[in-house]
Amino acid sequence: MENFRFALQPNSDWQSEPVRQPRRHPNHLSLIRGIIVNSGSIDVQGWKQLMDGQVLLRPAIFLDRDGTINKEVNYLRDPGQFELLPGAAETIARWNEQHWLVVLVTNQAGVGRGYFPMTAVDAIHSKMNALLAEKGARLDGIYLCPHHPDEGCACRKPKTFLFETSAKELGIDLKKSYLIGDKLTDLLPARHLGARAILVRTGYGEEQLGAIGQINGLTVSVAFDLPDAARIIEKEQ
Repeated sequence: MENFRFALQPNSDWQSEPVRQPRRHPNHLSLIRGIIVNSGSIDVQGWKQLMDGQVLLRPAIFLDRDGTINKEVNYLRDPGQFELLPGAAETIARWNEQHWLVVLVTNQAGVGRGYFPMTAVDAIHSKMNALLAEKGARLDGIYLCPHHPDEGCACRKPKTFLFETSAKELGIDLKKSYLIGDKLTDLLPARHLGARAILVRTGYGEEQLGAIGQINGLTVSVAFDLPDAARIIEKEQ
């Protein structure tokens, strides 16, 4: 199956085109979608700036979706059930202003399980982008794994394929980046990537608190929610 990239251009409708990958990960034979959102204020091609032959990489904040940006709904399939968590849009807007790249990386196993089609995921993301835009916020990229957990794909978190793919496409300095989510699977990739990790206590985060001390080689900060995570990041800069 071909890989697809979906791009939203300013003042245009959603457009899709197949992106052929000359090299495939040996275990990755199915669908990956990377949604690159190009706003009027940031030129996608400008994300990788050249100076004296050097590529200048930018740090990113990688966000989980359900339970991190929006209220947790088990196998969310209806855009009408999508609700941003308090302060999420405003926090993302602040990161935009601070020149962080803000990238969503999400497992959506409901597609692979047959609970809902990719069109439902697209509709939810369209609503999410619209709600964020109302607050002056945007996501610079959306990367997702739609596979069943038993498929053994390369892209399901806690594997690092989607993070590494986004880093190549968007020009991200992974070692200066943050991973934020409400589950350990959202944070474990930080150990391999050299990034920092923040567990939010929204969604399933409260249930995960007892397990974070069991992760060898990774220090995890704990925040109440995204606004609190932003405060942690600002203190560390």
